[in-house]
Amino acid sequence: MSDEEFLSCLNVSLASSGIRFKVIQFDGRRGIVRVAGPDQGRAVDAINGMAGEALETLRASGTLRSLREGVLAPKSS
Repeated sequence: MSDEEFLSCLNVSLASSGIRFKVIQFDGRRGIVRVAGPDQGRAVDAINGMAGEALETLRASGTLRSLREGVLAPKSS
């Protein structure tokens, strides 16, 4: 997925729901998106509720460090 496609999907699901977001990191397959704490549940529901789109929530966390280490860290064999 290109950066433009990723942003387009997020705009459809989040911005159209009135949720402000910021893309922190995206590697073509996985990304970290920051939303305000009170919007977290709505953001997860909006992303996961997109029928036919290639986005799904893998994990939600209060810290970027744990997301980077847990979701975007290279898998060791």
